[in-house]
Parts: sequence; C-alpha cells; structure tokens
Amino acid sequence: MRRNVPVILTTVTAVIVFFSIVLFKTADVWPGRFDRMQQFMAAVMMFMGMANMTRVHGNVVLKKDRNWIFSAWLLLVMYVYAIFGMSVGNTNDTYRWFYNAFIPPVNATMYSMVAFYLTSASYKAFRARTVDAALMMACAVWVMISNVPIGDKLWGSESWLGGMAGVRDWIVSIPNSAVSRGISVGSTLGAFATQLRILLGLERRHLGQG
Repeated sequence: MRRNVPVILTTVTAVIVFFSIVLFKTADVWPGRFDRMQQFMAAVMMFMGMANMTRVHGNVVLKKDRNWIFSAWLLLVMYVYAIFGMSVGNTNDTYRWFYNAFIPPVNATMYSMVAFYLTSASYKAFRARTVDAALMMACAVWVMISNVPIGDKLWGSESWLGGMAGVRDWIVSIPNSAVSRGISVGSTLGAFATQLRILLGLERRHLGQG
C-alpha cells in the first residue's frame, strides 16, 4: 500500500490535469485548483525548510563548531525578517527596502566573483588540444573581447561585417541559437519521457522507491 498509493495519486492527478487542459478546455478549473494546492504545499515546505535550517545551524551554534557565529547570524536574520514580514506584510515599504538594500547588492557581488572562477575554469577547459576545443576557445575569446571596449577599438562596429560586435552577434544568433534549440528539443523529449514513466507508474525514484 505504501508503494501503490503515491503512484495512484500521481497518476490520477496527471490524468485530470491533462484531460482538463487538452480535451475539455477547462484550464481555469482543475489546473487552477491544483496550482493553489501547489502554492499551499510550497508554503508548508518553506516552514519545513526553516525548521531544518534551525535544527542544522542550531546544533552548530550549540556545539560552537567552526564558524558558528555565521550560523547564529543566519538564524537571527532569518527569524527577525520572517516575523517582521508576517507582521507588516510583504508590501510594506520598510520590509521591501530591507530586501532591495541587501539582496541585489549581495547577488551582484557574488556574480562578479563568479566571473573570475568562470575565467579560470574556461582557461582549463579551453585548452586547444583538438580542433573542436580550439574552435570553441576561439569563439569564446572572440565573444568576450567583443563585449568590452577594446573590441570596438580593434575592429569598430562601423567597419566591414559590423566589426567584432557584428561577428559576435552572428555567432550568438546563428550557431549558438541552433545548438541551444537542439539541446532544448532533446531536453524536452527527455522530460516528456520521464513524465510519461511517472504517469504510468514506472518511475518511482522521486517517491524514494527504487
């Protein structure tokens, strides 16, 4: 029973949503109800996540493991901000100011740091040991240089073929777009096959069953 009930619920839900959208054109009825159920489950999962973070980082603070002060700071900010948001609502100007004043700058800082790691990883990955690697390295270097002012100085956009920027736009819009679409088609077919296996009850790993 523990194996069959989750599979039955998954299959019944998928069939209802599929037929309500494709055959009966009632996307605003059953799928909408399932979307609201999903939103409720997501909210419950958020509280479960907070409880799990409290358990994990609380143990770190109690044991005073290495860098425990960061765990204490995380718990303090999480609970203060959550309680404040539930008290005043997510449309409150002060609540939104705290978010906009901290999260975007931190994200920008993290992304700027990631750029250096990407450069290092690209250097290691783009070693021209084969023709394919050399071609990929050449395209990557071309795109990177064309996105900085020195690229326009070397070959201006007013020149033949639109300069480095024109060649970059062609690389991005033609070869890169074709490859990206091929990957998207393959990923979509793979996702469809996985969903079909889940619908038929053949795929049970998402339920923790084999």
